[in-house]
Amino acid sequence: MTTIDKSPGDPEEEPRAYEEGWTAYQRDLDRTDNPYDVDDEADAFRDWRRGWDDALGEDEEVER
Repeated sequence: MTTIDKSPGDPEEEPRAYEEGWTAYQRDLDRTDNPYDVDDEADAFRDWRRGWDDALGEDEEVER
């Protein structure tokens, strides 16, 4: 969805680093495989980790 197609109240798209973290979990990479440096790219580091953690959480929900 482009910003032109976005309606007020629609959820924002996740940052690229979030999507990368999500994909990393799906590809069986470890949480420590985060490619972003916590000191130099703190926001991307956190977004990647959040994506990885969210994918883990969803996976655990499916197992229940």
